[in-house]
Amino acid sequence: MKLLLLPPTACLLLGSVAVAAQDVAMAPAGNTCPSGFVKLTTAAGCQASMSLLSLSNFAGTEDTNDWPGGCYHCDNVGGCTDGVWFNAANPGAANGGAMPVCALPGWEDNLDLSIDTMFIGDSDIAFWDSDIIFSNSVNVGVGGYTCDDVNDIIDDNLQTYNPKSVVIVCGENNLFTESASATFSNFEVVIGKIIASGAQAIYLGTKPEPDTKSIHSKYETYDALIRDYADSLAIGKSSPPLVMIDVYPAFVNLGNPMSLYDEDGLHLSSQAYEYWNTWTTTALRDPLGGCVRWLSNACDLSEGPITTNTTTTVVSTTAGTSTTSGSTTTSGTSTTSGSTTTAGTSTTSGSTTTYGTSTTSGSTTTYGTSTTSGSTTTAGTSTTSGSTTTAGTSTTSGSTTTSGTSTTSGSTTTAGTSTTSGSTTTSGTSTSSSSATATQEVLMALAGDKLVMDQ
Repeated sequence: MKLLLLPPTACLLLGSVAVAAQDVAMAPAGNTCPSGFVKLTTAAGCQASMSLLSLSNFAGTEDTNDWPGGCYHCDNVGGCTDGVWFNAANPGAANGGAMPVCALPGWEDNLDLSIDTMFIGDSDIAFWDSDIIFSNSVNVGVGGYTCDDVNDIIDDNLQTYNPKSVVIVCGENNLFTESASATFSNFEVVIGKIIASGAQAIYLGTKPEPDTKSIHSKYETYDALIRDYADSLAIGKSSPPLVMIDVYPAFVNLGNPMSLYDEDGLHLSSQAYEYWNTWTTTALRDPLGGCVRWLSNACDLSEGPITTNTTTTVVSTTAGTSTTSGSTTTSGTSTTSGSTTTAGTSTTSGSTTTYGTSTTSGSTTTYGTSTTSGSTTTAGTSTTSGSTTTAGTSTTSGSTTTSGTSTTSGSTTTAGTSTTSGSTTTSGTSTSSSSATATQEVLMALAGDKLVMDQ
C-alpha cells in the first residue's frame, strides 16, 4: 500500500481503515466512506480537503455514474486522469482504484466557501484549468451541459459559493437542436439569477469551430442577441452586470487556425485556453472601468454589431436597386434602394472597408478610408447615386471629386448648400451625379474594424 505524506496533525490508519487527516479521510478504493465519515457534496469542499491530505491537482468536475460519487482521488487508475475529481452524480459507482475522499458529518457545512470567481457551463469550462490560473475560484463546469442544465444547478452553486463574479459558457450545445432565440431565453434566466445574487456575469462567446460550420449562423445570431442584452443591462450602471468576451470575432482575427482546437475540431486546445486566460484576467480586472464588451483583449467601445474579416460578399449595385449575395457576416441597420434616404450602420461595395454610418446605392459606393467607382474618388461617410438621396458626409460619381456633407442628383434634391455635376469640385455641403447609372459586380472582403490590439 502506498503511504500518503500527511501534515503533522494527521494520523495514518492502515488496512481497510481510512487514511485520515483531521476531519477528512481518503477511503479505500470503492464508492463508500468508512464508518463515521460521509461523502463530500461540493466541489469547494472537495478542494478544501486536498491540502489536509497533501493532495494536488484538482482535475475537475463531472456528472457521471461511472465513477465514485462526490470527491475521489485517482493515482495511476485506468481511464482516470491523476488527481482529485468532484463527481456530482449520486451515488456514482466504484471504478478500479479510484478512492473516495470523505469528511466527518458537518465538516463541510462549517467551511467558509465564499470565493471570488465561479466558472460554470459546458465542456469549455469543464476542461479549463481555471482553478489553477485564477486564485480563490471554483470550476463547476460539466461537459455536454446546455443553458437549461446550467439553470438547474446555478441556484445551489450561487448559494454555496457566494461568488463575486461568475464566468459562464453555455448555449452552443443548445444550438444543435434549438433556435438562437430559444437558447437566448434560457441564457437570460441564468444571467438574471447571477445578477440577483449580487455577482457580475462574464460570458465567453461562441467559437467558429471547424466541426460545427453548419450552425455558425446560429452562433452569430445568438452572440448578437447577447451583445445587445449586455448593452441594455449596462445602461445607467457604473459597473456592467453582464460583460461579454467576444470569442468568435477574436478567433477570426487570429485566423481561426486548427491549433486553437483539439483534434476533434470542436473542443479548445491549450493554446486557445492561453488566450482565454489572458482575456478573462483582463475582463475580471477591468482596468478601464465599466467595459461591457472585450474583443481581442481590448475594450470594444464602438456601438452596434461586429463585422468579421473572413467573409466575402458579391454586391451587385444598380441604379435605384441594391442587392447583395454571399455569406456576409456584417450586421447592422443598413442598405439603400430606390429613392430611399438612408443613414444607418453599414453597407459596402467595391474594396471598401465599412463600419459605422455609411450606405450604398446606385453605382457609387463610399465609406471608410476610400472607395472608387468609375473615375470617382471619394472619402467620407455616405454615398448616393441614381435617384437615391443619402444623409452622410460625401458622395461622388462621374468625374466629380467631392467632399463635405451632402445631397444630390436626378430630380431629387436634399438639404445642403451646394450641388455639383460634371467636372465641378465643391466643398461644404456637396454631392453629385449625372442621371446615368451603371451596374457593377464587385467582390467585397468585409474587414473587422473593431478595436483589435496585440494579444
